Amino acid sequence: LPDERGSSCLPRILDFPIFVGAMFGSLTATPMLLIIHTLWPLVFSIELFHGDMLRRAWCNPTDAPTSSSEVNSWFWNSTLLIAIMAFSSIFLACLIGIGLCPRTAQNHRKYLYSRSVRHILERSAICYSAYVLSIGLILFWQCMYWGYAARNDTAGAWVRYLCNHYINEEAAT
Repeated sequence: LPDERGSSCLPRILDFPIFVGAMFGSLTATPMLLIIHTLWPLVFSIELFHGDMLRRAWCNPTDAPTSSSEVNSWFWNSTLLIAIMAFSSIFLACLIGIGLCPRTAQNHRKYLYSRSVRHILERSAICYSAYVLSIGLILFWQCMYWGYAARNDTAGAWVRYLCNHYINEEAAT
């Protein structure tokens, strides 16, 4: 039609594919940005707080990473912290359930406070559990796919070479 001529740079047959592409792009951009904004700080915090422990377990030439006392004590302490948060949350739920923090107009602040603390404990236990599991999976995957320094095969030799390269690079800086 003459009145539509010049309204677009592309032919009309591409209107639907461009529409689908724009919809797909806008629908996938938000989750991708959310993943990037979540994973980027998670990776940096793991490197900052646990990178040395993971490298020491992986680069130990005498023991496997599963027998590292530092890793085992960290996992034990983390599991204990998760259990404390979970049991505290269950305890608060029991207090609410038996009526010590009733949901009445006179006790609304006490009820809201106990409920808020219970939810914070629950969510903290869940998020910290995921964090601890991710660190365990990182060490497991690294040992499974790369090997570890205590192995007496080519994978162990490759890991020892990488660890020596890392140590020498650290000493140079």
